[in-house]
Amino acid sequence: GIPKYLGSINEASDRAFSFLAQAFLTQRETGGSGVILLSATPAKNSPLEFFTMLGFVDHYCWTRLGVYDADYYIDRYLNLELKSNLKPDGKIESRAAVTGFMNLPELRNIVFRYGDFKTATDVGLTLPTTVPVTEMLPMWDDQRQSYLRLRSEYEEIIRGKNAQRERHKALGILQRMGLVALHPKLESQPDDGWGWASAGKLGLQPAPKLVRAVELCKDRGGCGVIIFVDNVAVHRWLVDLLVEAGIDPKRIAVLNAERAKTPISRQQIAEGFNGVPAIIDAETGRIEQEAEPPIYDIVIANAVAYEGIDLQIRTCIVIHLDLPFEPATLQQRNG
Repeated sequence: GIPKYLGSINEASDRAFSFLAQAFLTQRETGGSGVILLSATPAKNSPLEFFTMLGFVDHYCWTRLGVYDADYYIDRYLNLELKSNLKPDGKIESRAAVTGFMNLPELRNIVFRYGDFKTATDVGLTLPTTVPVTEMLPMWDDQRQSYLRLRSEYEEIIRGKNAQRERHKALGILQRMGLVALHPKLESQPDDGWGWASAGKLGLQPAPKLVRAVELCKDRGGCGVIIFVDNVAVHRWLVDLLVEAGIDPKRIAVLNAERAKTPISRQQIAEGFNGVPAIIDAETGRIEQEAEPPIYDIVIANAVAYEGIDLQIRTCIVIHLDLPFEPATLQQRNG
């Protein structure tokens, strides 16, 4: 019964239960203190994350307010409304959705009682200077024809008498327009869907955005490049185009669920992109561990790399071939 837009996880992991027990036992030994959490994204996906995290820090912080579990929390602080929701198979279902907050002063008070929020400036961290650049690329003819046809279908829906009833169809067309803006082949799917293998069957597949990304990678000046795009087929086509342009395939890494299936493999890619600095004994000056130079210069990634993967050490260019729906995800990519 988890409401839509509240987060997709329906039950706790073994790791979460283990940490809950350890946090509780620590607090029992210390009289209620001793647990500190550090997070760069405390509540990115769901307001329920505050309920969970503050419960780790103080096991009784919510029960003192009469909030005994997640259902109490939802009833007390979150405004729910029945909304139509588009399922992945294209069907529409009605589900409870979180549309706002209730009792916000009380919720804000407890969050700030336990939480201390710091910006980079507050802790003396100097962030690198960023220069955002938006490049407008003309579509190729077949791409433009598909895009204009889809836009015409979209306009017909939103201007029609049944615009409210067909708004989900309009959203689907917008998503297809975004895919066509990447590559015209993406408007239709093969029987087995677009993936690494199915995309590879087509050979070289240039498109304006992909061609421009390859040019930027060739002119990178010796530092690292990250290319963000959610579609896995585009990952495969980018690798093929980069190799065709003369870039060593061994210097290219791909971070998606198909190519980097485990946290360990993703961490290995991050270390291969950043390189590993030498460890030197401060007193003797002796090298305890030799430095390991980077083995990757280009990382092509989707949502797998948004959190928990540190790629910032060598990065000088971040390329967004598509844009996420919410600004927080774009900020997460850049971070």
